[in-house]
Amino acid sequence: MIRKILLRNTSCDIIREKNIQYVFIKVNKRCNARCEFCSSWREKEDKIAVDLKNLIDQLVDINPCEVNLSGGEVFIAKYFWKLLEYAGGRLNWSITTNGSSMIPPTIDSLVANNVKRLFISVDSYIYEQNNKSRGISNVLERICEGIAYIREKNYSVTIIINHVVTNLNYSQIYDFLCFFKSMSIDAVNLLPIKDAPDLFLDSEQIRAFYGKIEKCIYDGFITGDFFVNRYYKIFGVSQEDYYCAEVGNYMYEKKNQCLLPYNTIFIDLETGNIYPCDTTIWRENNQQYVMGNMNQTSISDVWEGNVFECFRKSMYPEMMNNCYKYCDPNNAFFEEYYE
Repeated sequence: MIRKILLRNTSCDIIREKNIQYVFIKVNKRCNARCEFCSSWREKEDKIAVDLKNLIDQLVDINPCEVNLSGGEVFIAKYFWKLLEYAGGRLNWSITTNGSSMIPPTIDSLVANNVKRLFISVDSYIYEQNNKSRGISNVLERICEGIAYIREKNYSVTIIINHVVTNLNYSQIYDFLCFFKSMSIDAVNLLPIKDAPDLFLDSEQIRAFYGKIEKCIYDGFITGDFFVNRYYKIFGVSQEDYYCAEVGNYMYEKKNQCLLPYNTIFIDLETGNIYPCDTTIWRENNQQYVMGNMNQTSISDVWEGNVFECFRKSMYPEMMNNCYKYCDPNNAFFEEYYE
């Protein structure tokens, strides 16, 4: 099974040992895409408030399973390659990207710098539609050529397609899954559209979306393992869930505990702020989720500090705050798959 979060331990071990196993880093805000549901392209410059060498040295000491770099678009950050070079192969990396830099020399450099997983954002398997949605000419062509190159070179890189589901592309999901399965990718990570009410699905569209996925499974083109965490019912399972999804509320009322603060952190390079996961930074009034700042104390001290510890206790064994709002469904449900 492909998980969003790589884990070393069982759920009991996580609670007892409280290890930083997965680190998310927001490298920059700028992006060279102009997606229909995002405004990152409006950012004019990247800012950094963190000493990169110090960051890498601390992460090497922590020794997480994986460090994920995301943006914006990471490849347009001037200091992106410095991060990888400073690590010198001492960390396992994953990259979240729009795929615009998926050319052989870049792929070779990523592999040489110990990049183990690529999360590539794709809105449609139809070239013209995806390129229009992303606002980058020929981007899907570049992605497909890059995937083929990785497989041809037999590189040990896991390829995951991030797919934001909207009312513009939900009806394509059967062909979308078949298309990328034929390219030998490892998994699809389904994400419901957020912060764009004009693109929300209605109940009928949700049912049609699930029906096409189930038909694809029934027809034998894919199995449940083709989805990250084996989870594709991102809009819920009941009519009540569907009504909530129509207004952008995705099953959050059913999440009553969270283990993420026991094994993940998120670092914002623009500020040095440390958050408990990769979704809390995007909340309104996100200062309430700042666990500390790595420019003021070490990452390990923030992790062991009173603020973080109090937050953990508010999330498990019973969630006592509304942190779950706007949560990524694969954060909300992946703890079901701890082994």
